[in-house]
Amino acid sequence: MAQRQAEREAQEKEKEKEKEKERREVGKALLERKRTQEEQELKEAALARRKDKDAEKKAKEAVKAAIEQDRLDRKMKYDAEKKANDEKRKENEKAALAAQAAQAEKTASDRATVARIQFRLPDGSSQTKQFPAETPLAEVYDFVSTGLETQFSSFSLSTTFPRRMLDQEDEDHQP
Repeated sequence: MAQRQAEREAQEKEKEKEKEKERREVGKALLERKRTQEEQELKEAALARRKDKDAEKKAKEAVKAAIEQDRLDRKMKYDAEKKANDEKRKENEKAALAAQAAQAEKTASDRATVARIQFRLPDGSSQTKQFPAETPLAEVYDFVSTGLETQFSSFSLSTTFPRRMLDQEDEDHQP
C-alpha cells in the first residue's frame, strides 16, 4: 500500500508535470497565435491604408481631370463667343462701310447734278448760289444782273483756277 501510494504520488507528479508541460505548450501556442493574429491585423491595416491612399490619389486625379476639362470647355466657349463677337463686329463694320459708301455715292451724285457757284463782289463780300448742272451760262448771267444783293450794270464772270474769262467764251449771254 505504501508502494501503491508512492506509485500514485509518482503518477500524480508525472500527471502534474504533463499538465504543466501541456499548459506551457498551450500558452506558447496561444502566444504564437496571438502574435500571428497581430501580424495579420497589421498587414490588413497596411493594405487598407494603401487602398485608401490609392483611392485618394485616383480621386485627386479625377478632380484634376475635371478641372482641366472645365478649363478647356470655358476656353472653347470664350473662343466661340469671341469669334461670334468678331464676326458681328465685322458685319457691323461692313454695314457701316456700305452705308458710308452709299452716302458718299449719293453725295457724289448730288454734287454731280448741282453746280455751286460763289460770286465775289467788289466790296470783298461773297455770295453763293446753287444751280442745276444743266443750267446754261445765260441763266447765271441773269442771276448776276437781277438776283444779287447789289445790282451791277457791268460785270464779268471768270473761273479762279485755271483762270478763264467766261465772257469771251459765251457771247450770247446778254439778251
